[in-house]
Amino acid sequence: MLRALGTLALLFAGLFFALLALGGHLQLLEARRVMAEGQATEGTVNGLRKGTGKSASYYFNYEFSAGGAKHVKADVGLSYGDFHALRNGSKVKVWYNPANPAVSATLQERAEYESWPNRLFLPGVSVLLLGWWIARLVRKRPSSPAPPPSPGKPESPGRFVNPVRRGE
Repeated sequence: MLRALGTLALLFAGLFFALLALGGHLQLLEARRVMAEGQATEGTVNGLRKGTGKSASYYFNYEFSAGGAKHVKADVGLSYGDFHALRNGSKVKVWYNPANPAVSATLQERAEYESWPNRLFLPGVSVLLLGWWIARLVRKRPSSPAPPPSPGKPESPGRFVNPVRRGE
């Protein structure tokens, strides 16, 4: 029973990390698409922050004008180097979808999506967990140990002795 629960936990953990990896990949595809097909404009950084606690995450906010309105994108992940290169008021190039300006991306944003930890870590963890899950399904359960010999019988000798022919 405990083994079955452990196997099920591996499946759910592997699927969870696979969904996180898929979400990151879809964000990258969206950023690439809007940068290839959208319009470029200049935006302004209006907030920078580090993740809470011992987190190694960095975020920024930016705003830009499009279609006669001001648009703000908040809590966009970025790399350590970009975090220290940007300041409040820094200008950044923003690409946006003219039909829906809420869909936008910056070079810093795309660089974070394309970084190797984001591209490899979550898929790698997912593959490891799902591989472990498959191995547990395929691997046979350990058989129960052989029963101990009965105390009245001595151990059999290394070779077979025929009791009928013993008297010859």
